[in-house]
Order: sequence, then structure tokens, then C-alpha cells
Amino acid sequence: MRSFGGKSYRNPSSKGQNMHDLLKQANEAQSQMQALEEEFDQRVFEFSSGGGAVKIVMKGNLRVEDLTMEPELAEDAEMLKDLLMAAFNQGVEEIQRARNEAMEQITGGLNMPF
Repeated sequence: MRSFGGKSYRNPSSKGQNMHDLLKQANEAQSQMQALEEEFDQRVFEFSSGGGAVKIVMKGNLRVEDLTMEPELAEDAEMLKDLLMAAFNQGVEEIQRARNEAMEQITGGLNMPF
């Protein structure tokens, strides 16, 4: 800034440069978020319930890749249902938590939709 007779005048090019820098940072953050999404889509997570009686393997895109269970659970449909829901819900919650933590590192804690 330059000052003439007590008045300050801003250099108009500095405002443009700040906007350019801000846009550049936003584009970099967007690229990092896209890369993170691609990484999460391929990342494999494993969850279990019932002391390991039911195991679910999921990818970061929340797709179930594998499911194993103890054979004796086939005889108790209600128990099997409860254990499957517990393992699946645990998986979804943990993947979402891990994704949110990774996004916070990129966005600096700003609440951005993703």
C-alpha cells in the first residue's frame, strides 16, 4: 500500500494475486481430495463381530468384498442376522471416520461436502 496525504491506496494487482493464490490452493485441495477418494475406493478394511464368528471384508467405497462366518451360525438365523448387522455397521462407521479424518488433513478442518 502507498500513502498520500493520510489516505491509503491499495495496489490493485495484489488483490488479484491473492485471488489467484486462493484459487490455486482450492484446485490443489480438490486434486488431493480426488486422489484420496480413489485411494479409499481401493483400500481394504476388515471387521468382525461375535468374537470373530462373522468377518466382513469391505473396500473404502463400502462394497462388501468377502464374508465368512462360523458354520454353526447357520442354525441360528436371528443370531446370524445380529452379527452380520453389527459387523457391517461397524465397518461403515469406521470407514466413514477414517475418510473424514483424512479429509480433515486436506481441508484443514473446514466443513466441505464430499
